[in-house]
Amino acid sequence: MSDRPLGPAASAAASPRPLPAGVVGLKTWIWRNNSRSVLLLIAFPALMAAVTFVLCHAFALIVTEDGSSAPADANQAFALALPVVLAATGLWFAIAYLVQRPAILALAGAKLDDSSEGARRVRRLIEPLAISRGLPTPKVAVIDSSGLNAFATGWSERNAVVGVTSGLLAALDDRELEAVLAHEMTHVINRDTRLLIVSVVFVGVFALAAELATQLMRGASYSRNGKKAGQILMFLVVAVTVLWLARLVSLALRFAISRKREFLADAGAIELTKNPGALVSALTKIEAKPEVGAVADEVQQMFIFDPPDGLSWFSTHPTMTARIAAIRAVG
Repeated sequence: MSDRPLGPAASAAASPRPLPAGVVGLKTWIWRNNSRSVLLLIAFPALMAAVTFVLCHAFALIVTEDGSSAPADANQAFALALPVVLAATGLWFAIAYLVQRPAILALAGAKLDDSSEGARRVRRLIEPLAISRGLPTPKVAVIDSSGLNAFATGWSERNAVVGVTSGLLAALDDRELEAVLAHEMTHVINRDTRLLIVSVVFVGVFALAAELATQLMRGASYSRNGKKAGQILMFLVVAVTVLWLARLVSLALRFAISRKREFLADAGAIELTKNPGALVSALTKIEAKPEVGAVADEVQQMFIFDPPDGLSWFSTHPTMTARIAAIRAVG
């Protein structure tokens, strides 16, 4: 364990809190987080199907002249619409697959680097971690920022990238930096990088649909020609409401997945390094200065820490107090 003085979060977590019910050690903690993340991920296509079902029924009830035939018409429309929705989502995923790594690096302000002293230091520390799991060494990216943070991205182990800020390289010693890199390496090992990209894409589908429906509603509001135009406008009002609610639910699901994976990555870092004290020390330093700069929310959730703000349901990361308490409980 590190003898380095601990910050506020670490001090508050000095006395280990009990693990959740049914969790008796590191392995069961990992299994519990994995199973919950899978359930959360399944909720995305289920939500998509539910939204399609509701919109088909709303359209049938509002537009169909014969109310008695509306349910049958809605079910028929749903059977036709769902494959189209899933196909469009598949196309969205194909595009995301092609552009995800360069897009994320650009949004994070990170540049691939294999020659600077800092990049060579990262590679020297992360290479043994990758070799210990039989994986290729991730590429290294550096963000020119005084903030202390790190992230991992990539669809698979073969194209994984681990990024660090220049501030993190200056502030952490090798043991602390190794613990942070082990955390990010765990995200790669557990396919968290892919999972987070998938969750971002699903949220993007709902966001795009909500924006399109809003624009259509604004256009339709200027047309007052007859009963049919009024029915269409009424449906668009319902569609906008449903889609914006779905967007909020999908955001909450994405953030819940992100929070679960941070706990799991902390556990994986302990397993890789056998040095929970170094991870506690590193997280305490990161908590004091995690700000990287102007970074998109979709990328911010990939960092090792994004300070929670507002409602906990819409925070991408758990508090450092909770994470350090969990590390001490299993470490």
